[in-house]
Amino acid sequence: MQPASSAVKYSPQQLADLLSQSRFYGAKGVGIADVQMLHAAPLLSGEQACQLVLIQVTQEPDATGQVEESFYQLCLAGDGRIDADTPKDLLAEGDPAALRAVVKACAQQEAPAGLGEFTAVGDISIPTDAEIKVIAGEQSNTSVIIREPGAQSGLMLKFFRKLEAGLNPDVELLSLIGDCPAVAGVRGYVEIAQPQIGGRATLAMLQELVPGAQDAWEVALDSAENDVDPTAFAQAAEAMGAATAQVHHALADACSVDTVAKTVVVEGFKQRLAEAIRQAPILAEVEAEVLDFYTRLQDELPDEIKVQRIHGDLHLGQILRSATGHWVLIDFEGEPARPLSERRLKDSALRDVAGMLRSFDYAAYAAGRNEPQHWVQACQAAFLKGYGLAGSSLLVDAYVLDKALYEVGYEVNNRPTWVDIPLGAVKRIIGSDAFTDTQ
Repeated sequence: MQPASSAVKYSPQQLADLLSQSRFYGAKGVGIADVQMLHAAPLLSGEQACQLVLIQVTQEPDATGQVEESFYQLCLAGDGRIDADTPKDLLAEGDPAALRAVVKACAQQEAPAGLGEFTAVGDISIPTDAEIKVIAGEQSNTSVIIREPGAQSGLMLKFFRKLEAGLNPDVELLSLIGDCPAVAGVRGYVEIAQPQIGGRATLAMLQELVPGAQDAWEVALDSAENDVDPTAFAQAAEAMGAATAQVHHALADACSVDTVAKTVVVEGFKQRLAEAIRQAPILAEVEAEVLDFYTRLQDELPDEIKVQRIHGDLHLGQILRSATGHWVLIDFEGEPARPLSERRLKDSALRDVAGMLRSFDYAAYAAGRNEPQHWVQACQAAFLKGYGLAGSSLLVDAYVLDKALYEVGYEVNNRPTWVDIPLGAVKRIIGSDAFTDTQ
């Protein structure tokens, strides 16, 4: 590993411009005070020179004077050239030669460019003539498909861009439940010990590739757009519910189940309501009605609520349909905006269930379906059936409401034209006539 002082230098402004234009950088609303390179490891030399770098980002102080720091892993062009108008040209993550160098290192069970330490979990066999392809679409991480020419099965290499101390939940959980048929098992991962980060951080993960995978979001959109029968997608939704239940049972067996007092659960709902109102003041119109709902919830709940390790960010985009028609859950990192320490906490499995129920709602509206609620209700009922629930309940509704309130805050600040989707869910659950001026 090379210290940054002996590697190609990039100016703090170059790196700040790159971050500000990249989806994986989640603090775009906060100014960047400084960006420093901690380490750089040359991956290729010559005309195709590039290097893996670790950077430390220091944000401007917030209103309370607090200064936050974050850490990222990037693959950057080694000569440091960058067009001032297109700072993202500095990224070399899609360069075929760079990808092949990374894959070659993993095939030898070594950390790419010697940056970190590779740990093998399962058998790793990568042919020298493997096809290597970056998954299309800008994501929070970089994912690379590795397989023999013409084959459907293979491996997927995922680079985690944002780094935090501790084993990434994607690696941790999938290593524990790799035998579950509804997940893609881990074959290996790369970690680095970095004092500035606070310990060991996960840089990359190598896992099984889901053969012939189709994104459940795209499959659902196709149904919502083209199927006249609103129940046409119900069978698929039921199967996804069953797959989710399989994963939850596997996680419960691997990590145990605890209980928390119902008062703790309800207080958490109230705190997130307050945060949602700060993000979207329009929700103040229904604050009293939501609090009444939470009072009724606390009266009817048992004293203790079961909690366990969960997916943490489950929606249609986190499920794949394999070539054989099986549904597989992916991306177990949890909510990307939350710190890793929070993402590893146990929670009710119903939070994942609520994420899926809300995702059907979004799919129907994104598809522009006429009378979308018929399709949505059929999918939601089928998912609950597959999961093993006879139907919704007050606690399920509470987690769906919690998710919808968060979505209102997100949409108000990012996609205002979509805000009616979660507002409608809030109204349906609490039986409110509010927000008439937004319809």
